[in-house]
Amino acid sequence: MAQVSGQTGTGLHLDCNAYNLWKTERRSETKGERSVEVDLEWFRPFQSFVALTDASDQSGTKDGGLEIVPGFFSVCESYFRAGLENWTTGDAVPGRNLFRWGSYNTKFSKKNDEWILSQIVKAQRIPDDWNPPSSTTSSAASSSNDNNREASSSSSSSRTIDPLQCKTQAACARYCTSIVAEHRKLKFKPIEAGDFVLWDIRTPHQNSDSNDTDQVRSVFYHAYMVAQPSTINQARITDYAQCRLQRKHTPDFPKGWADLEENTPLVPLSTDLA
Repeated sequence: MAQVSGQTGTGLHLDCNAYNLWKTERRSETKGERSVEVDLEWFRPFQSFVALTDASDQSGTKDGGLEIVPGFFSVCESYFRAGLENWTTGDAVPGRNLFRWGSYNTKFSKKNDEWILSQIVKAQRIPDDWNPPSSTTSSAASSSNDNNREASSSSSSSRTIDPLQCKTQAACARYCTSIVAEHRKLKFKPIEAGDFVLWDIRTPHQNSDSNDTDQVRSVFYHAYMVAQPSTINQARITDYAQCRLQRKHTPDFPKGWADLEENTPLVPLSTDLA
């Protein structure tokens, strides 16, 4: 029997250059300089999939499914910009971790972003009886003392924090934790087969690091890219088309996966696809 290799968790990440959404970051050829920004090479405003199987109906059970940090997309750019202020001028590209999978990804680390790792929740359906909270907001989130406060110590509701006024990482964290607190109050309704799930590229997400159920998780991912202006995505769209014709894996993933489709026999319900 052929050995079956399973995908482990992806780790919490963003599929964008969170420091500047409108630039592509590449490794620099200059000694002592980690990376440089160049003109945006391609842009994907959101990510999505169609679920082909039901998720576990137990909110605390890992099933290999999508996990997210709700609300972070609203403060994403402010959070990363504020993070740069804590680094010295001796750092060529302070705080950036974009080379895990390539120039278009940002990852989170336990060292720098420990607070956010406790804010991860399972993606789920919106309950039928859910009503959005009041939109009444306050600018209190931008207090000058934000950096001296623990993000987790705030009990502020998301209804009293304006994400546009979050100028420090601590303020961004307080806003985000308030949104997650609202999310955790929801009645859990798991994703079902046929559901169309989409999320903003600024949303931290991952697959759970294990599947503790006896069911295989199966989804069909989509890679949407804007058609206009064509100068941004045309080269990538052309590459995708050529990959499909040659049965090559798309360039979003490591080169070692390039021949995955060509070398893997597609057999109905094959364990090779588990």
